[in-house]
This record gives sequence, C-alpha cells and structure tokens, in this order.
Amino acid sequence: LAIALDVTVGHDPADSVTRDQLEAPRQQFVASLDSGAMRGARIGILTNYFADTDGEIADSVKAAIAAMKAQGATVIDVTVPDFDSLMANTSVINMETKFDLAAYLATVPNAPVRSMREILDRGLFDRTQELRYRSLDTMRTLDSEPHRAALAKQAVLRARMEQLMDSLSLDALAYPAVRQKPVLVGEVQTGSTCQLSAHSGLPAIAMPAGFTADGLPVSVELLGRRWTDVRLVQLAYAFEHTNPRRRAPFTTPVLVRGAAPAAISVTVGSTIRSSLSATRFRWDPVRNALSWSVTVRETRRRDTQAVVLRRLNADSTRLVPAGSTRVITRLLGPGMSRTSGTLALNGFERRALESGRLSIAVYGTHDLAPTEATLQLATAPRASLAGH
Repeated sequence: LAIALDVTVGHDPADSVTRDQLEAPRQQFVASLDSGAMRGARIGILTNYFADTDGEIADSVKAAIAAMKAQGATVIDVTVPDFDSLMANTSVINMETKFDLAAYLATVPNAPVRSMREILDRGLFDRTQELRYRSLDTMRTLDSEPHRAALAKQAVLRARMEQLMDSLSLDALAYPAVRQKPVLVGEVQTGSTCQLSAHSGLPAIAMPAGFTADGLPVSVELLGRRWTDVRLVQLAYAFEHTNPRRRAPFTTPVLVRGAAPAAISVTVGSTIRSSLSATRFRWDPVRNALSWSVTVRETRRRDTQAVVLRRLNADSTRLVPAGSTRVITRLLGPGMSRTSGTLALNGFERRALESGRLSIAVYGTHDLAPTEATLQLATAPRASLAGH
C-alpha cells in the first residue's frame, strides 16, 4: 500500500480535492514506515459504532485495539452525543452519480453508452439495481439546494470530528469497518461504517483484525484528520507487526496443475455399517459443498430416529468448549429410508472435514449412544493455503 501511494499521491488537475496538495510538501509513505509507530500514539475508541455491533465483531475489534495498547498506544473511549444527527443527510452519492458517470463516459473513446438514461433505455443493468438507477436518473441538476445543504453538513461533520480529535490530542479514532457479519452474495449488507470517512472527507484505513467463530473476517478501521494519511499508514504498519491477522480465504482451493481441483470422494468409517446399507459422500472444494446419499438398512428403518452430521470442536470459543460435538445438519428423520442432498460448509466445518473431525451419527430409539463414524477425504488436500 505504501509503495502504491508513493507513486499515486499528489495534485490531480481533474480532482479539485487535491488542490491543497499544490503547496503542501509531498507525503512520503515508504520512508515513513515504522514498526514502533504505536508507541506514544493516542487512539480513541468511537463507542457510537459499538452500540449495535455483532458481539463477535466487537470482541475482535476490541482485541485488536488492546494489541495497539500493548504496543504502547494510549487508548480512550470517545462518545459523540449527537453523532446520528451529525451523520444524517450528509450523503451526496445519489445526487452526483448521474453527472459523474456522464462526465466519465465523455472521456472514454467509443463508449457504448453516454448517460444513465441510455443505460436504462437499453436495459443494460442488473435487475437488482433498476430502482436505484431510475432514482438516480431523476436528478435534474447537480447544482441544487439539497446538494448544497448536504455538502454544508459534510463540512460541519468534518469540523466536529477534527475538533474532537484535537481536543483529546488523538492520532485516530478506531471502530469496526463493518458492524455486522458479511452476508451471502445477493443479500443486503448492513452495519457499514464507511459513511464516516466518505461523508466527512477524512482519511481512514481498514486493517484485518481477526475472524468470527465461523471463519468470517473482521476489520478494524482508523480515521484521522485531513492529510494524515502517512500517520494512518504508519499505525497500520505497526499494527501488522503484532500478530498475523490475515489468512487466505477458506473458500479458495489450491490449483492443481493450473486448474481448479476436482471433487473428492469421502470415505465413511465401518462402525455404522450395521445401521446403513449405503453411504456416498463427495466434497467439492471449488463450490465448498458436501453432497451425500444415505440409505438406512431395512432392519433398522423403524428404529432409526435420525442420521446427522456432527463436528468435533477442536478449539474453545465463547460459546462452545473444545472436545464437544455440534450437530451441523440432520440428513434423515424418523421413518425415512433414504436421503440425499448438498450442504455448503462454513470455515469451521470445512476445516473439520479436512482434519477428520466431521462425522455421521445414527440415533436409534433404543440406543444409549449414537453409532458414529468419521468422514475422511479420499485424497488429502494441501495442508495450507498460506502463500498461494
């Protein structure tokens, strides 16, 4: 990041925001990197952004802030009483997009379209965006009273946040980059905090902070005053030296001779043969999906209450102790003789499969304990994705 910033910062004639850099000394990022930059730094925890934050995300971000403190930073809680009213009506993106898009397209040789209206008339959009695009196209002019009012509120927001940091001698404010867990593609993501930097015009940097119990990434964000980008990168560089807080996504399999890996057969232990006459499991590492086909023996059909997938927990979490088991899903219920299906595994479940901690268990009416057998990949996957 520091290398990229060193070759891109500076005045841009096409960007009025950068005019202030004409007379300012050029910022040097790589030369300013310092693994000890947290010593003596003052970080404010913006408590307003923790009020409705998912518990696991809050814990990860607070742990990251504690690591900053351990590096020598002074950490204090900061609450802005009228924060919601300060943030209200500061967005201008829907007022500007139509005009910025047209200005951009005008610079593209042989552009296939020239305006939002043309995109709409020709149907060149995803259906999920139609309502937003039609709303954007209703803007008649960029120079409007609502636009001027929003820009004025942005200036107030910026001044208030800088006054706050000045009054407490803070280098930055810290808060979750997103307050709620990431959702599946196509669902609406809530809990964003990006508006604070975007609407105030103040620089911010997001850094990996850890993971939730089900393997989803969490980030902590630092917000600084205007033109303190170098200081923010310094702090982020120092924070990166506390502990590795990033790992390759669990959904990214290692390529096999340059191609995506094929699906892998899963073998089932022999201890359940007296209960099940046939089992077939198959693991697709690309789609992150475990498919199955299970048949109960006729002699056990009336007695079988459930066939389930279970995970042995290797590590303790706030809610689940190590060594305990957790039912992932029920494959088959009472009176059923055959079942098949596919399940998308999360990060914990995938690692359990790869390390032999995923099992199939058969519960019977008169059994004191379930009959259980582990699932084993027929071809062991690469142990780690780190570095790939």
